[in-house]
Amino acid sequence: MKITQQRTGPAAVVTPQGAIIGVEADQLSTLLTQLMAEGAHAITIDLSDVSFVDSRGLEVLMEAGEQLIRAGKPLRLAGANDILREVLRLTGLAPLFEFVSTAGSIPQAGQK
Repeated sequence: MKITQQRTGPAAVVTPQGAIIGVEADQLSTLLTQLMAEGAHAITIDLSDVSFVDSRGLEVLMEAGEQLIRAGKPLRLAGANDILREVLRLTGLAPLFEFVSTAGSIPQAGQK
């Protein structure tokens, strides 16, 4: 899995490509933890190029979502397909996230 990121102040867009599974999910977790430690609190994960998310991938999303909620900020998921949205809803994880259609529809830091 390839992961790219764009950072502007406290805002970050993380774009994984491929499947978020096993070791790749751990790489995403490490990156998200690093971004939060560096002060990023407006994080969006662009899932438009993600083909599959396994249980470890769901766990990574959940942990990041919970950390940001404790900080009073949502974890935004952009481009999540219908299947992933349904899995998040069925597992009770959907309330942890703010869903946006594309990473381009994300407000810049400080905007609402």
